[in-house]
Formats: sequence, structure tokens, C-alpha cells
Amino acid sequence: MTTLGRLLMTMAVAACVWFGAAFSSPLSAAAHRTSEPHFHRDTYLAYEGSYSWWCGTFEYDEDGGYGNNWDERLDLPPLDFSGASYPMLTYAYRCDSEDGHDFTYVQAESNGVFVNLNSGHNGASAWYNIGTYGYILGPYDDPFVARFRFISDASGSDEDGGYSSVGGGFACDIIKVFDYFGGYVYFFDGEATECVPSRPPQPFEVHCGWEYGEEVLALGGEGSPPIITDNVPHPDPIHAGERSLMLVHNSPSGTPQAYVAWVTGLGTADVVEASVWRHDVTPDAPPSCRLWAHWNDSPDDIETYDGSAGGSEDEGLGLGWDQDSWFWVISEGHTGLVIEVLVFAELGDTVWIDDLRVTVPPHAVVYLPDSAMGVEDWEQGKQSSWGGIKSGFK
Repeated sequence: MTTLGRLLMTMAVAACVWFGAAFSSPLSAAAHRTSEPHFHRDTYLAYEGSYSWWCGTFEYDEDGGYGNNWDERLDLPPLDFSGASYPMLTYAYRCDSEDGHDFTYVQAESNGVFVNLNSGHNGASAWYNIGTYGYILGPYDDPFVARFRFISDASGSDEDGGYSSVGGGFACDIIKVFDYFGGYVYFFDGEATECVPSRPPQPFEVHCGWEYGEEVLALGGEGSPPIITDNVPHPDPIHAGERSLMLVHNSPSGTPQAYVAWVTGLGTADVVEASVWRHDVTPDAPPSCRLWAHWNDSPDDIETYDGSAGGSEDEGLGLGWDQDSWFWVISEGHTGLVIEVLVFAELGDTVWIDDLRVTVPPHAVVYLPDSAMGVEDWEQGKQSSWGGIKSGFK
């Protein structure tokens, strides 16, 4: 095989796993989903006429608000404005969401991928008509595909009382796409009837319990190798099942990294979550470990490094097993993420990890030490061997 895509289409199934366990992390992308999207047509605090689009609910208080872990979209229909000389998008909006944490992005497709037109509406703002300060649409795909996207994080909303909004999180009206110089109007929604509320497809979760002799995808840092890895049984510490992964610090300097998951096929504002159980018995002192990640925008080379993506600052209690978890919101321009376990220790010190769980959008592909998974594989309960995938990178 010459491409990873062909390899994934034809590789044999190596194991069967069902993922039904609850996932605990700072953000659960699958949480708080109701049967209907939260963007809806409403008279409450409407801008013009009788109705506006509102992304909010009265579920938490009488003056309206929003909840944690929301990912809500309001889609414009595809538009053909190929004859326009200066196409623009304009609208009126109000918002009330936790400043610096919960945002509404205006997004358009560019080369088939959604990119942000704004830096994110957030904080408290009364109705404002952006008017001639709209967005020039010439650089984007034709037909033009756009949406509003509201994203809230794991805490600080009307749901938990950490942030109290009035009519939060976001509302919009008089959405208009037109030719600024020619005057022709290609789209107008002034009574909340023409756009379509939606939600992202359900994310899926994959799991690695180190039950089959697997170790890591790759290692980073100084040393040969920077970490000595060993898939171990009892009497070594085991969190669940029969085995765990032992990590022995072997780096003469710096902080070595064990690459435990690789996610490809990501887009702007996608969310990836991970959790792992870790074991050490040295409170407030090395050795310890925590989740971290870096960008990798090459779908054919796990060694590619395109900058740090950050991660958890929690090194644990040092009292035996505890769980570390984190989430990453994919930055514009990045398409892949390598999830690491950073090992903070002296030469020869040892920590153990077990029960890694990763949740990704349905269009992504996840590589774990024991598997490669796309959403179709997940739905059928399939995993494919990492050894077979590595052979495709030759």
C-alpha cells in the first residue's frame, strides 16, 4: 500500500472492542445533548420583527441562559454568488457568555474546511448591527457555505451557576449576504426562518488498556531511548484488567514524552479529549507524569512536530492511582494532534499508566498503541493493529 487511506480500507480486523464506559474529563463533547439543537427561533429579546435566532434555554433560570459543553451551529444554505463583485456577510447579534471562555464563531468553508471569520463573540453585548463592518466573502469557497458556531467549555455557565447570563449565550438576526457594490441580495433571514440549526455528529471514544502487549506509538526527548517502556502484569501496579504500561525515565536531560495517541483528520474548533490513569507514590515530588500534546499536521509521519498544543498541569497526588484528563480545541490551520504522557523524574525512576481513553469528532481517525480507529470501525466494534499501520508509512 502506498497511502494510509488505502491501508485503512483494506487492513484486517485484529480485535473487537465495544466502548460503553462513561468518559470523565474537563470537557465531554457528548454531554448535555437534548433531542433538539439549542439554536432555535424565538421571540425572547428579539431584534427586529417578532423572531430572532437564539442559542439558549430557560432550563436553568427564568431570564434565559446556556449550559456547559455546548457545541451548537446555525447553518446558512449554500449560496452561489459567483457573479458578485464584492460579496459580504452582515448580521445583528447579541451575546452574553463567559468572557474568554465561551465563544460564538462565524465560520465559512475554505478549501472544504471551516475557518473562523471572527475571533469569537463573547462577554456581554447588547444587540449590535455590524452593518458595513461585515465580512468580505471573496476568498471563500463557491458555493459559499457558512455558519454560526457557539462553543462553551466545561464550567462557568447558567447550568452550574459559575456564570449568570441574561438571555445567553448568543442570538442573531437580519443575516444578509449581498453584493456591496451591485446591491443584489443573495440571502436574507430577518424572521429566523431561512437558516438551519444543527449539532455536530456524535463524537466517539476509543480505549487502550495495554492488555495485549502493546506499548507506545513513539517516544520523544533525549536518550536512547528517552523512556524505557514495558507492558507489565501483576505484581506491578494495575488499574484495571491484567496489565499496565511501565515508563522508566531514561533521559539525561529534559522531560521525555511517551506518544500514546495520534489523531488525524481534524479541523478548526474540533475538540479532542483524553484521560489516563497514572501511578506513583511520591507526594509532591518526582516521579510523576501528566497529559500533554503537540500539533502534527502530517497524516503520514507521527514524528512531525508543528508546535506545542499544551495540556494538563496536574502531576497528581502521588498516592497511588489517580486520573489525569484534558481537552484540546483545535487551532486554525492544524489537522492533527499527538497526545503524550510527560514523565517528570530522575534517571531510572518509574511511573505506570493504564486505561487511556480518547474522544474525537466522527470525521477523525485515532491511532492508539493497539489500534487505528475511524468512526465506521468504532460503530462496528473494530480495531486494527498498529503494527500493520506502521508498515504503511514506508
